[in-house]
Amino acid sequence: MYFFTLFKNYLKNFFVVFFSLVFFFVFMDFMLNKDKLPDSANLQILYAFYQGANASVLIYPLALLFSMVITILTLVKKNEMIAFLSIGYSPKKLILPFLSLVGIVTIFFIVLQFNLITSFEEKAKAIKKGIYTKNVNKNLFFNSFFFFLFSVLLMFVFEGCSHHLKKKENDFNQHDERNIGYPAWIN
Repeated sequence: MYFFTLFKNYLKNFFVVFFSLVFFFVFMDFMLNKDKLPDSANLQILYAFYQGANASVLIYPLALLFSMVITILTLVKKNEMIAFLSIGYSPKKLILPFLSLVGIVTIFFIVLQFNLITSFEEKAKAIKKGIYTKNVNKNLFFNSFFFFLFSVLLMFVFEGCSHHLKKKENDFNQHDERNIGYPAWIN
């Protein structure tokens, strides 16, 4: 019971502190570099997103520390810490929810570091310099046979039938529609 109460309070304080620090960092960076950014709203939003994701890696240890201090001060202020200690919980047992959330958040950010978040700083700098890159790779999931098969299965499940399945192929802005199936009913 105590674990979930402390964990919930700590998690709530962590999210409040984390997002407020990230938004503060993004706001300050955006205001300092507003003149260097292009006039396109889409690129400005992308720049803010990239900077926020990049800042989150730097800010989460501070957010963990500040939210722990806020949670402990709140418990002391409401006399809940004294109540927990008088019931018989040891200080070591009261630190367990804090350490578990620290471990979960740290593992989450380590996993994020193996993902695309590592290139966000370079993308934000490219937007600031005016270099706009296009993704030259095709979207392998949406142009693949597996997506087509998945959509057919969803059609069968939700509609009960499929009417003249059509496949669109987009190569060099040419649209080609072909009937590749006939109506089928599932009972």
